[in-house]
Amino acid sequence: MDIRIDISMDDIMSAVHERTAYVGSKMSGQMPGAYERIATTYADEKFLVRAIKEGCSVLYDVMYRYMPSAIAQDGKLSVYLLMPDSYNGGANAAVRDKLQQFFVSYAVGAWFSVTYKVDADAYKSAAASELAGIRVLLAERKHPTRVKPVEVRRETTRYE
Repeated sequence: MDIRIDISMDDIMSAVHERTAYVGSKMSGQMPGAYERIATTYADEKFLVRAIKEGCSVLYDVMYRYMPSAIAQDGKLSVYLLMPDSYNGGANAAVRDKLQQFFVSYAVGAWFSVTYKVDADAYKSAAASELAGIRVLLAERKHPTRVKPVEVRRETTRYE
């Protein structure tokens, strides 16, 4: 069973911009110029897209058994996974949310490794925990159902 999960790149970038702006504004009281240094701008998106593509390679390494592939086109990131037939497709929405949080945390961690090293490890470990959550969700399986056997009528024969 092939599944496809689409994530909007605009949503990822928006979340990254919000998180870095929040941390930059919180730190501006303690460090002068922190907001300008920590918060991302649209000029920084080339670096962030590269970090997201690097996150795709991390996803390949961890999810190798599902033969993942990720394609970024038309403003969205599409992740394809080859799942067994017993996979519980009801978990797709949760997998999508966890994937989006993984890419956001990974990109913020990569950005903070350059601009604000204090929080970089926290975001990288958050990305790792999101990956662990994705693995748990992908391991969900449907419970097997028992099919009632077909009743076979046999005629009795009498041997004389």
